[in-house]
Amino acid sequence: MKKYTWPSALILALVLSVSACSKPSAEEQLQKAQAHLKQGDKKAAIIEFKNLLAEYPDNAEARRQLGQLYLESGETDAALTSRLNPARPPEWRWRVKPLLDQRADADRPSPIRAFPLDVALIESQAEDPATTFAAIRAVAVRHQHALERMRNTKQMMFRSNFGLCRFESEGDAITAIGEVYTEAIDPDTQLPVMGPYMVHRAPLGPLNEDPPEHLRPSVIEPIPIPDPTL
Repeated sequence: MKKYTWPSALILALVLSVSACSKPSAEEQLQKAQAHLKQGDKKAAIIEFKNLLAEYPDNAEARRQLGQLYLESGETDAALTSRLNPARPPEWRWRVKPLLDQRADADRPSPIRAFPLDVALIESQAEDPATTFAAIRAVAVRHQHALERMRNTKQMMFRSNFGLCRFESEGDAITAIGEVYTEAIDPDTQLPVMGPYMVHRAPLGPLNEDPPEHLRPSVIEPIPIPDPTL
């Protein structure tokens, strides 16, 4: 085993200490890049941001500011301006999708059914000046009908509700179905109607789907800000 004299051991310790401290932190590199921006040196800032991301690929602020610089300069770099981290590609089969109540009106409880509207008839009436008012009146009737039913909203929201979750299978596919039951007064009959006022269907995955064809191209999409003085 090799032995070091005291001065040699001290020098070795100092060298190791300097080496350990030589790598700047993400915050230090971020401040350095921002200092270049304040001086108007965008090229130096881009280099610093890229160096930072090479060491800290999950640094969201560096990725955001670098994306902004690319947008301002007109350059594109999908690996750096994308919202995706190329080092950690997503699993496309797991995606968040909105759950909508897609039942037909006839399948909904009567208090929340929309007033039936003959769209073809209304469109033909609207084209003829002699019957335009009749078309407008038919649409207004539907809106008034919807307003009457909106009075049930508070009643549906604050009554004691209960939910059911069940599962359906078809082949290898399994679908979870969530139903929220409550009671509301039918404005037409003034009788209480108990039923599923909300039904959501969610396929259980992962689903074998291709990656989406369209991705937001960059982290920041500039939005015009109106002049408050105008």
